[in-house]
Amino acid sequence: MASPCSEVTGIDIEWLYESPVARINRWRCQEVKPELTGERQQHWRVIGFVHAGAYELHSPRGRALIDPMRVAFLNPEEPYRTSHPCGCGDRGSSLIVRDDVRREILSEVRPDLSEDEDALFERASGLCNNQAFLLQRSLVRVLEKHQPVDPLFVEESIFRVVAELAGAAKTRARRSPSHQELAEETRRILGQVYRRRVQLTELAASVGVNPYHLCRVFREQVGVTVYRYMMLLRVRSAMEALLEGAHDLTGLALDLGFSSHSHFTFTFRREVGVPPSRFRRGSRI
Repeated sequence: MASPCSEVTGIDIEWLYESPVARINRWRCQEVKPELTGERQQHWRVIGFVHAGAYELHSPRGRALIDPMRVAFLNPEEPYRTSHPCGCGDRGSSLIVRDDVRREILSEVRPDLSEDEDALFERASGLCNNQAFLLQRSLVRVLEKHQPVDPLFVEESIFRVVAELAGAAKTRARRSPSHQELAEETRRILGQVYRRRVQLTELAASVGVNPYHLCRVFREQVGVTVYRYMMLLRVRSAMEALLEGAHDLTGLALDLGFSSHSHFTFTFRREVGVPPSRFRRGSRI
């Protein structure tokens, strides 16, 4: 792999790790307007994670909201544009894995696919399950300390993340354009309102359908219920805050829209496997 380019229009990039087979960086979007940007290009096959905020990706392979629940798959030199329906200020990190290594991972995780099929980059985005999110975000946290770290640890962790993403791509909903757009529009709205109390009738009215239809289509397309998706957005935001050093769990719970500290703890434990106090104390890798 040649040396990476650090310049992508409108994005600040800092490389945290570079080796012949894998790289990882963190990025921050500098856009200040929610409107559609000009065309951009990545120089590598990039898997992009969002740590905070969200952006909408407009790619030749599709349009999707990239938030902490989903990752972007960007092909080299492929033009794409972004917009910010949930507001500006998003930030995150990206992985780059050499193509032959990525294909080997996919062949192990997805033996059902032919050599020509790509479980990841055939679409513009994919599901980021909890395990992939935890592994990747914890690895970034380690590298951000800028202390010596064993390359074996870093590269194996990156490969585990890619394997988790490939496994998460196994379940796919039926591709109905109208249903996909309904689910995406609902995700955009949830990205703006997930910190407050929301009624299903309010969401359904916002997208112009009845509540039952919204629930059925959203679960079909996204894989989880509307309620659980909103809880997962809150939990991912909580994880980010805890990794950044938040200490007031009650204040964090209320700020994220949970009814109480106990509601926050119960939901966090259910989704992550440990309570927020324990998560705060140690790495999840």
